[in-house]
Amino acid sequence: MRPACFLIASLLALAGICQGQTCGPPTPGDNANVRPEDAKPTYDDKETITLVCDVGYTNQGGSPTITCQAGAWSPVNLRCGRKDCGNPGQVPNGEIHIKTDTLFGDRVTVTCNIGYYMIGQDELLCGDKGWLGRLPVCEVVKCLQAPAVENAYPPSPADDVYTYGQVVKYTCLKDYTLNGSSSLTCSEDKKFKPDPPTCIKVVCPSLDVPNGRWIAGARPPYGYKDFVEFQCNNGFVMQGSPSVRCELNSKWSPEPPVCSNGAEPSKWQPLWLIVLLIIVVVVVTIIVIKYFKDRSRCRSGYSGNVATKEEEGVITLS
Repeated sequence: MRPACFLIASLLALAGICQGQTCGPPTPGDNANVRPEDAKPTYDDKETITLVCDVGYTNQGGSPTITCQAGAWSPVNLRCGRKDCGNPGQVPNGEIHIKTDTLFGDRVTVTCNIGYYMIGQDELLCGDKGWLGRLPVCEVVKCLQAPAVENAYPPSPADDVYTYGQVVKYTCLKDYTLNGSSSLTCSEDKKFKPDPPTCIKVVCPSLDVPNGRWIAGARPPYGYKDFVEFQCNNGFVMQGSPSVRCELNSKWSPEPPVCSNGAEPSKWQPLWLIVLLIIVVVVVTIIVIKYFKDRSRCRSGYSGNVATKEEEGVITLS
């Protein structure tokens, strides 16, 4: 019985030693894990397994395998880094803005240039297989038919649709004058700017300058920008500008001149009137002061019939 007991004890001890050399689940490190087919609760001594990077990460160096050695795992050398989606591409008539980077989990945004609008999503996400989604398209803004202007020819060019930045021009019919901008541009809000012009008929009234005569310029009827120059007859002096021009409001600018009989009033005349008025006020003031001063002396006891010392002296000398 003793040999049998010894054999049983030896087997039990050997089993304990073997059990102590197994390994539990390893710690694979950042952004890594055990390959699914290698995952289990315990591993035998000298058993080798493979580590893999998580979704969105890739092997950036180091061996992906580790080995169970006497109950402990060999060092983990695998380094996992985020995948790089690379250049997202180009968007004609638009720009791509990278917020941080082009690595897994990063995002880029897209904007269209002025005069273009976006079709599609304006943001892309870097995923495990690359950029998720498709880049948008930047389409040019279009304006509908240009506005018609009364008493004007059709806009040039006369199209049904105009693209951003395209210019149309207007020309008024004969005897009409353009009031406003002759060119309109298709803008980013799908409207033509500035506001369309108007074509107006400018007719200034006939001119009559008494005691004056026409010497140069247009003859009636008078239209926009027509000018007339006058000269006064002999013996008359002109007041105002000798030439006037017909403006958009169908009025002459400046006002027609006036030919007056006699010398032209001096520009210094108002100043002399002011000086004369000041002199009159000063003289009147002196007279008033002297009057009240004489009255005050009379009330003090002096009589008009009594001679002063100066007057007595004069009498004595005579």
